[in-house]
Amino acid sequence: MKKAHLTLLLGLFLMLNAVAQNEEATNLNEASPLAKTFQTIGLTDIEVVYSRPSVKGRNIWGALVPDGEIWRAGANNITSISFSTDVTIEGKPMQAGTYGLFVLPEKDKWTFVFNSNLRGFGTFFYSDATDVLRLTVPVKKATTMVESLQYTFDELTFDSGDLTLAWENLQASFKIKVNKEQIIQKVFDLVALAEKEKKSDYYDMCVRWTLDHNMFRDLAAPWLETSLSMTETFSNQFTAARWNGSIGKYDEAIAYLKKAEKLAPQNAPVTQAFIKRFEKEKMKPAKGKM
Repeated sequence: MKKAHLTLLLGLFLMLNAVAQNEEATNLNEASPLAKTFQTIGLTDIEVVYSRPSVKGRNIWGALVPDGEIWRAGANNITSISFSTDVTIEGKPMQAGTYGLFVLPEKDKWTFVFNSNLRGFGTFFYSDATDVLRLTVPVKKATTMVESLQYTFDELTFDSGDLTLAWENLQASFKIKVNKEQIIQKVFDLVALAEKEKKSDYYDMCVRWTLDHNMFRDLAAPWLETSLSMTETFSNQFTAARWNGSIGKYDEAIAYLKKAEKLAPQNAPVTQAFIKRFEKEKMKPAKGKM
C-alpha cells in the first residue's frame, strides 16, 4: 500500500510538472499583450483588464477603428472593468460587478458601453440587448502620442477619479464616483472603535485621514491629543508634526519630528527631510507683512 501511495504521488507530481511545462511552452508573446490597470478610490477597488495594441505606423481612428462601429476598447478578448462596490459613472448608477467595456467611436465623441456579456473574442459576441449602461463623452487630442493603448486613472480625489482611454492621438475620459458618505462613516466607525478598544493607532489613522483630505479638522484635534496621551509612537509623533506644520507652528512640528526620530532612528532620512522643510517655512515672511 505504501509503495502504491508513493507511486500515485510521483505520478501526480509528474503530471502537474508536465502541465506547468506545457503552459510555459505555450505562453508566447502576443502582439497586443495583456494588461491590468487597478485603482482604489475610497473603499472601492476598480480594475480594467485589457490587451494593448500598438499603432505601428497605422492610421487608427476612422480607419483601423472605424467611426460608428462598436469596438472592444482594446484588442483580443473583451475588455473588462470591475467595481467592488456600487458607483456612479458620469452621474449614472452602476452596480458592483464586472462588465465588458466597449466603445462606439465618432469623430468628436465616444460612447462607452458597459455590457453584461464577458464571453468571447473581439465584438463577435456583442449584443446591445445585454447593454447595462451607455454614456457619451467628448474626445480630446491626447497630450502626447500614445503608441500602445492605455487606461489610466486621473484627477483622483478621496471619492472620485477619471478613467482615461488613450491611443495614438486621441483620448476620452469618464468620471467614477464612489459613496462619499460610506467613506466618512468608516472614519467615524474607526474613531468609535478606537474609543472602545483604547487604540492609539486608530486615532492616529483618523487624524492622518483628515490631514490628507482636509476634512473634519476641528474634530481631529482631540483625536490627536488622545492618541499622544496614550502612547508615543513614530507614527503619532510624525502626525503631530504634520498637524502643527499645517497650522504654521513650525517649532512645535520640528520638536515632534525630533521625538519621532528618536523612536525610529531608521526613519531619519524622512524626519530630516521634513525638519528641513519646516525650517525653510519658518524663514518665509508671514503673509501680509513686509
